[in-house]
Amino acid sequence: MKRSDLDPWRVILHHLFFMHSRDIPHILDRAGLAVDWELTEKEAYSEKARLAAYRPRINTAYEALTDENKLRAAYIIVSTFKDIGIEDLNRDLGQIGWKVESGRLIPSTAEVSELFFPTGSQHDAYVEIRRIVQNAQNSISVVDPYVNGTIFSLLTNVKDSVSAIRILTHKFPPDFTLEGIRFKSQYPKMSVDVRSTREFHDRFLVIDYQDCWHIGCSIKDAGVRAFMISKLEDQRNRESLLQQIDDSWANAAPVAI
Repeated sequence: MKRSDLDPWRVILHHLFFMHSRDIPHILDRAGLAVDWELTEKEAYSEKARLAAYRPRINTAYEALTDENKLRAAYIIVSTFKDIGIEDLNRDLGQIGWKVESGRLIPSTAEVSELFFPTGSQHDAYVEIRRIVQNAQNSISVVDPYVNGTIFSLLTNVKDSVSAIRILTHKFPPDFTLEGIRFKSQYPKMSVDVRSTREFHDRFLVIDYQDCWHIGCSIKDAGVRAFMISKLEDQRNRESLLQQIDDSWANAAPVAI
């Protein structure tokens, strides 16, 4: 299947056009699409005429975006569908591997399980990583060579049922261990262990020893520059990663927190 076949844009635009034409410019301006909204008297004559004039201009503006910014725009636009036709939108998006969950556009199949974040998307990136962590029921493993206190802020979002959290890292700021000690004092039911190793370059999140996510930058820097979050779908790759994490953990130096 071609990438273009999985692009949610056509579905989103179809449902967007059920809204009033006078609302559409506000929504797309917020999403960063540079659309020429000036209409002739004939184009502005009726609702149908306005929509017909807008459609090709909107598509042209969308196609001018990079792949990363296309997905970013889609995220923002979908947030307007929270209370408007969400069931119908999800039905149509589901046919090409997408869904809307908690007002966010997310992939529902392996073909579209890569999430792109452009430069300057720190909040969106943090929210997406938080969503992944919140799905954990039993355990979380974090592999990130460069961590700071951001990781503890992230862990405040885990469910009470999560009993084991492993952080495999290499470099951290001087006050990291002190912050870890105080974090564990405030959250005594949360078992958090940190170990140091040089054996990883990339960053990973493992949820319940099953779902594995590759993160293209350190969690503390997510969204500062363009990066991607990808879910590992191949079983052999997941097994190899889990084995490497276990082996590295066994050989890593404990960090006292």
